[in-house]
Amino acid sequence: MDHELYEIYREQYSRQYNFARNKLPKTLGDRQDIIARLSALYDLLVQDRGHAVRWDDSAIGKINQVTTWLFDSPQRGLLLYGSLGNGKTTMLKSIHRLFSGKSYYVTAKRIFDSFKDSERIPVFQQDSILLIDDLGAEPERCLVYGEEHHPLTDVLLRRYDENSTTIVATNLPEESIRQRYGDRLFDRISEMYAVILYNSPSYRTQF
Repeated sequence: MDHELYEIYREQYSRQYNFARNKLPKTLGDRQDIIARLSALYDLLVQDRGHAVRWDDSAIGKINQVTTWLFDSPQRGLLLYGSLGNGKTTMLKSIHRLFSGKSYYVTAKRIFDSFKDSERIPVFQQDSILLIDDLGAEPERCLVYGEEHHPLTDVLLRRYDENSTTIVATNLPEESIRQRYGDRLFDRISEMYAVILYNSPSYRTQF
């Protein structure tokens, strides 16, 4: 391989396709500090709903898995998926607060409603983290003057094309994601997203 040509093309690709941009909008400090911060934010969010966190193996393990993704994973996406009521939304909001001012938290339905109202796909800053909650809770399609649109698919494909960091929480199993959003998007999710499975019993039933 010609290393001089490689460096020339690498610089061009970095400018055009954002390959040089960091995965995260700010530099992380110590790993244990991030675990402590995420844990504190998670705890406070649960307390805000009038409950106490159950720090079982699953809850502790998810904090560690997210931290591993933040520090070690080359993948710019993170998919939290699984059954109801076991901490996906709380984790998403904890990450959002960890990167306060550098991230957007939005539900899938809100993205859908925004498109329906404006007939435009919402645009989010490429160098910020986009956190999409409840993927699959929005209607499957939107008709505009008889033309069918899929706002969530369009947003996620744009984030893929922009190489932008995106975190998604959903109750849908992987095969349902494929069926609902199509092979094209599912293939890109499989490439871009690390996956954390939430399969513990619902914490809501324990209160």
